[in-house]
Order: sequence, then structure tokens, then C-alpha cells
Amino acid sequence: MYPKKRVRQIRILPTSSSDYDFEDEEAMKNFFTQKLPSDAKFHFYKNNVADPEGTLILFQYNNAIVASGIMEDRIDTMEKGYNGYYLFKKSSINLLTTPISKDELKDADVGFERFGNTAAEIKIKYFREINNLLDDHFED
Repeated sequence: MYPKKRVRQIRILPTSSSDYDFEDEEAMKNFFTQKLPSDAKFHFYKNNVADPEGTLILFQYNNAIVASGIMEDRIDTMEKGYNGYYLFKKSSINLLTTPISKDELKDADVGFERFGNTAAEIKIKYFREINNLLDDHFED
């Protein structure tokens, strides 16, 4: 799904049900198929990724990975009540056909233990395993 040379790190980024873009499954799907591919901005209250360029983000929603994308930059600015936003490569944003469960991540043996409320790192040495999981859960 993603070329290894573009990815420097892998992070799981949780979404919040208190954010209207993720208040329900329909809103979440709209965000990843319409809004994010349009403006490439993922707003944050708390910065969880210090060095975003080349970060493969696995978006967590309802205790599963539902989408992915490659982050290009972080902009720190007070906009719409947020503390800033991450910029994504528009062509890299993918809503998965079926979510990746926590059990599938554990079974892939990538050092994953559990989902949380803050960004979690998956070591880059597991890129191939993560990329294969994404391929298995995405249909063009």
C-alpha cells in the first residue's frame, strides 16, 4: 500500500468521539473519504507527533484501525479551537474496507499491546507487517 522509502515512523493516532467528525460511524467515514482528502488537515488539541514528516498514521476509531495516511507536516496554530493540525499527503489517505482489530494487530506480532487515548508508536522494523495488514483490509 505504501512505499517503504516514504515512511520514517509508524504511529497509531486515536480519534475522539467528542469531536463531531467522529461522533458516529457515518461522520467518521465522511471525514476519511471527503473532508481529510479535500483539505489534508487533521486538527489536534494535544500534539502527539513531534516529528511528523514521513509518519504513517493508523487512525484508531472504536478500538480498531479504520484508516491510514502519510503525514507531511505539523502546523501549530490556534484554529477552530484546536492547537494546530497535521498535514497529510492527500493521495495517501485510505479508509479501510474492513477495520483492523486489536487482536489482528497482536497476531501480527508488531509489538502492539492495546489501544489507548494517546498516540502509540509501532517500530519501523514492523513496516512490512503493517503494510500487509493494511493491504488485506483495503480494496481499490
